[in-house]
Amino acid sequence: MRTPTARALVILGVIVASWVGGFTLRGLLTAPPPPAAPSAPSPVDGLQAAFVGVAQRVRPAVVNVGTMQIARRAGPENPGLFSDDPAFREFFERFFGGGRPGAGGEFRLPSLGSGVIIDKRGDVLTNFHVVKGADRVTVRLGSKREYPGRIVGTDTKTDLAVVRFEPESEVSVATLGDSDALRVGEWAIAIGNPFGL
Repeated sequence: MRTPTARALVILGVIVASWVGGFTLRGLLTAPPPPAAPSAPSPVDGLQAAFVGVAQRVRPAVVNVGTMQIARRAGPENPGLFSDDPAFREFFERFFGGGRPGAGGEFRLPSLGSGVIIDKRGDVLTNFHVVKGADRVTVRLGSKREYPGRIVGTDTKTDLAVVRFEPESEVSVATLGDSDALRVGEWAIAIGNPFGL
């Protein structure tokens, strides 16, 4: 049988060991990690830097392309598609009190897109869907200067259009790549700024 002194020494030993062990464990858990060896930049970092560089070089050549389409509402002098259809006439009489809402007159349909200046004489490459049906085209530079533009070419299959404006001074021109030299799988960048952000 053990004596009370032996028990007290065992208990004291456990307490001291726990106390010392706690400080040791605390030091391990709170010690700063060893400094990491400098790593080489990842390929993703290089790709991101390349995209940022292209965007900075091309930005001065990016423009807003605003369009206005003037449409005529159906009226007595400009009948609508269903003006002779009794069912449509009854529908409009029932829900709109006798006539079609907004019959007659004209209204304006604004649209906004972007483009990039590709020639010093003021040629802007944009999308066909941006200028389709436009009665008026406006080119707005990054400097906030606006110029009237005119559509000089379109290609509906590739959704491309060229708008020309007459700059008062020299403008920045984007340098584009050679599409004939592209290979399948290579990266391409769409350039634009549709909302002036």
